[in-house]
Amino acid sequence: MNNLVSIIIPVYNVENYLRECIESVLSQKYGYFELILINDGSTDSSGEICEEYKLIDNRIKVIHKKNGGLSSARNVGLDNAVGEWIIFLDSDDKIKNDLIQDCVSLVKDDIDVVWYNYNIFGEHLNTEKVDRVLIDDIKIYNSCEVAMKDIFLSYGDIVVWNKMYSSSLFRDIRFPIGKLHEDEFVTYRLIFKARKIIRTFKKYYDYRINPSSIMHTGSIKRKMVIFEAINERLIFFKRNNCTELEEMDYANLFNNLKYFYQVMSNESVAYQDDLLWIKNKFLENEDNFKNNKYITKINKILYRLFLINNRLIILFNIRRSRI
Repeated sequence: MNNLVSIIIPVYNVENYLRECIESVLSQKYGYFELILINDGSTDSSGEICEEYKLIDNRIKVIHKKNGGLSSARNVGLDNAVGEWIIFLDSDDKIKNDLIQDCVSLVKDDIDVVWYNYNIFGEHLNTEKVDRVLIDDIKIYNSCEVAMKDIFLSYGDIVVWNKMYSSSLFRDIRFPIGKLHEDEFVTYRLIFKARKIIRTFKKYYDYRINPSSIMHTGSIKRKMVIFEAINERLIFFKRNNCTELEEMDYANLFNNLKYFYQVMSNESVAYQDDLLWIKNKFLENEDNFKNNKYITKINKILYRLFLINNRLIILFNIRRSRI
């Protein structure tokens, strides 16, 4: 089966990792692909490296653009892709040489998404070993709701980069410009458009934990955009009567509220307004949290204590205002 695969790599100031990333694509056993490198206004030698590889292999397209962020670069890649299939690869990561070959071999019977596993590695992890556990199991999802449930249950799999997509899914879907957690706004919509999804448990993608990446350097307030993504999903799940997914995402909301509350409490003066917003979200969602089966028992206990404490504070303030 000769399906052209478009591999989209946004590039921004990754001169230390870019060659390794590109070489992992050029070493693919499956050769019928186009590699689209979007240089998103890099100020280091990344743009020159892209041009260097363009001269080496005519399957490589290079697009230079003004810096607009990861979403903007991915969207430009989508606008210029001509493949039947789309793979996203971050420029500090790499892929196994049989990724495309194996994914294409799984495509049949209305499959629109191939979902694969990944390794985590990085210099600061003090290990050169990247786990490559070969598990031959595959799972086919005829229901997008069941697939989305497993994505929620699989830590980190809300991302777009560990899946190969039919390009038809992107006809009316693009990434939100200028936001962190952009995958959180997009992945569930792609899953719900898919006719069938196939999951392989082999680890084809090597994800680098890079302390200088956007996700590790963005301000805590910028990262709060995740609440906007969760809210969009909750509205979508409610509108489509996906009760189980709605409950799971309320648990996701709870865990994120807890995380940001703990982080911001260390510098409460700087985040007074945000802490108040988080407290109100905790109080507003009491019905969604207290009996949620996806929230752990210890977190439910902590939540009850939080409610009691805040009700006492409210009562105390009411009494003081009457004196």
